[in-house]
Amino acid sequence: MIPGSAENTTTAADGFLAISIDDSSIHHYRDVSELLRDPHGGDVAIECFDSDGFRLVFELNGRGQPVAARRTAEAPDHQELTRRIGSVIGKSRARLRAADHDDLPDVLQELGTLASATYAESFEALRRPPYGHPPLDDPHDPNDGDWFHNCFTHGKCF
Repeated sequence: MIPGSAENTTTAADGFLAISIDDSSIHHYRDVSELLRDPHGGDVAIECFDSDGFRLVFELNGRGQPVAARRTAEAPDHQELTRRIGSVIGKSRARLRAADHDDLPDVLQELGTLASATYAESFEALRRPPYGHPPLDDPHDPNDGDWFHNCFTHGKCF
């Protein structure tokens, strides 16, 4: 296999970022099965990228369901990915301000840190709280993450 080729399956250890097509939300998933268990996973059209910035495509089973994510041969564009993450941050700030939680100043400061990060730094940050969350234990619980996680990563401030 050639690194970066469509035959190269991503590892669950790194997971991947799902960025909405309109750059309104971003979410880190550990693997395809976590994406499929996420009650908000199919809410918007997404593009997915691994920790190295390679665009991913999904391998489908006989029923047309995603079972694995594989790298494309397209070279990563870290500058574009960083721009898109910045766009998500910009769109999220208005939602977060409208949510008006007590810890909003801390959240906005955290977003400032993420806004100045490289793609690799952003990928790592998005894997952990406050952005990421523990594995989804209950696929029927839409509030698995806290208010910030849901507002930033899903675009839903509930």
